Amino acid sequence: MDSDYIVDSLDTGSLEHLNYKNKNKTSVKDDYEKKVDGYIESISTNFNTINKIKKKCPLYAVGNFPTDESQKCAACDTPVHTLSTCSVYRPGQSGTTLVCLTCSHDVLFADDLTKENKCINLEDAVDKNYGTDVEQQVQVCLDDVPLVITISNVKYELKGICSHSHGMSRLRQRIGHYQSYCKRTYTTNWELYDDLKSKPMPVKANTRVPCEFLVYTI
Repeated sequence: MDSDYIVDSLDTGSLEHLNYKNKNKTSVKDDYEKKVDGYIESISTNFNTINKIKKKCPLYAVGNFPTDESQKCAACDTPVHTLSTCSVYRPGQSGTTLVCLTCSHDVLFADDLTKENKCINLEDAVDKNYGTDVEQQVQVCLDDVPLVITISNVKYELKGICSHSHGMSRLRQRIGHYQSYCKRTYTTNWELYDDLKSKPMPVKANTRVPCEFLVYTI
């Protein structure tokens, strides 16, 4: 297969762009962008200490793919590919910036901003242009999930957890794989259901799993 074709396919497959509507309504948006710029500045200041443990993109290290020295991480100044295996795009007051995955992994945008701006419901979150792609994934211990909840005097019993394993981009709305952690009725036993496996796998109750949805039934 032609190497140029491989590069073109990867390059156009999954670049992460966060689009913001209503540019004139900037109060919350400005707070978001300032926080992004502040994060980039703080990482740059401490670059000498984190550079010792920083890992480069495997494609860049191998050297089989062309790199453009003008494309560098806005946080640590390391040359990066514009492929999703190496970097993601982040918005900021100075414009959309390219950030390597190592720096991007440390950013907890959505949780911090939701608390700071007191977003009270989903409609507010949409109106304020929060990017769900960069929201931190919730990790829960199976033992810590309530077995029964009561809402309006109606009891609901826990049946399972829907889990999502992120792809190379590490973003929630991109390529990934769903799994289900199901609890056996009248017991505390858990099983993992994964269509990549031939049969259900037992899971210890003290296991921490990435959680997208909790499933309760009456």
